[in-house]
Amino acid sequence: MKKKLILIIFIGIYCPIIIAQKKEVYLNDDLKYISKLEFNSTIENFKYYTLKYDTDSVIINVKVERITKGKIKNLYIRKD
Repeated sequence: MKKKLILIIFIGIYCPIIIAQKKEVYLNDDLKYISKLEFNSTIENFKYYTLKYDTDSVIINVKVERITKGKIKNLYIRKD
């Protein structure tokens, strides 16, 4: 009787932990699936930044290309 109770407690504690693993998804800036290796590639890493969204069932990683346009004028820089 005690063995059954211990087994039920053990399953009740560890089963949700094992089942509740989240799936990770990797996307590019066009929201197309890419591999984890491509997402973590370090070639020209300064051109990209990453976004991470965490939901109940999935972790979404998005790799977005950084586009620079124009220059910052001194007028827009705050002087403290």
